[in-house]
Amino acid sequence: PHAEAMALELLPDVPGDAVLYTTLEPCTHHGKRPPCTDLIRERGIRHVVIGSRDPNPLAGGGADQLRASGVEVHEGVLERECLWLNRAFMKHVRTGLPYLIIKLAASVDGVIAPDQRTTELYSGPRTSQRVHALRAEMDAVMVGVRTVVSDDPQLNVRYVHGRDPIRIVVDPHLQIPLDSRLVATAPQQRTYVLCSTDADPAKRQPLVDQDVRIVAVDGHPTSLDLQQALVHLCQEHSTSILCEGGPYLAASILERGLADEFRWHMTGMSRGSGVRMDLQVPSGGFRLHD
Repeated sequence: PHAEAMALELLPDVPGDAVLYTTLEPCTHHGKRPPCTDLIRERGIRHVVIGSRDPNPLAGGGADQLRASGVEVHEGVLERECLWLNRAFMKHVRTGLPYLIIKLAASVDGVIAPDQRTTELYSGPRTSQRVHALRAEMDAVMVGVRTVVSDDPQLNVRYVHGRDPIRIVVDPHLQIPLDSRLVATAPQQRTYVLCSTDADPAKRQPLVDQDVRIVAVDGHPTSLDLQQALVHLCQEHSTSILCEGGPYLAASILERGLADEFRWHMTGMSRGSGVRMDLQVPSGGFRLHD
């Protein structure tokens, strides 16, 4: 249920002076649920405060409909905060692409991936909790196949209470190990593998047999059409994606101008030699969280 419908369902009796506050303009269209504007009028709400307008042409216009029915409407209250809260929805409606956050951890000297493997972590318990809280907010989390091979991650939510995201692996050649934890748990947690259309067909079936969903996209095996892949994932209800891949996947996303937000975690330790990332902000800009 939409927020307005759920709130009114939990409120058996609506006081005559009740005020309904909503971050997004109440919808006007018949989708999986009836319009919220109709429900608001039926329940006798006479005053509605709206944070931001709905950019969806199919659902927008609720404020005008409510006013036409004699409801007092105030718009633009904490609009900036409401737009931020609904940023993934806003981008999806306007572009057909998901809102994409890149998360990287680095040493104090800027090393993202050290030359030698180490058991020392770049982040501690507090950072892990923050990352898992962010996972719980997102529809999906994405990594490259190198991360799967080297770290065998679970990409679920363990350190906070929340829902597990969809998991996405960028794997042009279908090199993901069949005994990896992502493949083993694919029946319980939806998992996609993005590969090249030229990938070996014989490698697909063993993954499909374990409930892994294969998405083949155009482009060379070393340079997939990530925008095409993101459009497909958005159609599969992944309107917000957290990229937790390494520097190569992050660089590929940044080069194509597909990132909207950057989460940067830095440890106080020095790593010396290794892969460093020259963070160049695209001309359009994106939000940087330190």
